Amino acid sequence: MTPEQFWRSYAFKPFELVRGQVVPLASLGFRYAIVALRVGMALEDQTEARGLGEVVRASCAFRLGVDTVRVPSVAYLSPEQLARHPYPYDYVPFAPLIVAEVFKQADDSPQVRELIVDYIRAGTQTLWGLFPNYDRLGVYRRGAVQYLRPGDTLREPLLPHLALPVAQLLPRRRLSRES
Repeated sequence: MTPEQFWRSYAFKPFELVRGQVVPLASLGFRYAIVALRVGMALEDQTEARGLGEVVRASCAFRLGVDTVRVPSVAYLSPEQLARHPYPYDYVPFAPLIVAEVFKQADDSPQVRELIVDYIRAGTQTLWGLFPNYDRLGVYRRGAVQYLRPGDTLREPLLPHLALPVAQLLPRRRLSRES
């Protein structure tokens, strides 16, 4: 299935297209939604006042290739990206500059690895993987990964003004692995 066929049949429905296959989006639950909201709000607070692009959350689809359309937890688009494709009505035809994904499983799971690779290969410069069950945030870039803990500060070279305490993004109390 192509992204165009996918969009005609599944627009505004909770699905992604992964290597030509329609895949339902999983609902991760309340605490994970809170983490996604915190990241989205923090990123928006840092970019909106400076006119540094747009931040979208969990409802915007991005074409990552000839057979893949993904819906990230949070995505940042730069002014340069928006100038090339100003506010499309359907899926965004390119990868966002920065993606934040909230994961239930660890980053050694095949599904998580596949998702990270999809974004980076499609042109996403940085993916922030938030792992509330493991009190960890992974910063993934092409060929590099850095892990941060609640005592650390997330800094992003693409947004030099950005400095987010990881403790403000992750839940205040540890989630059980079954959550």
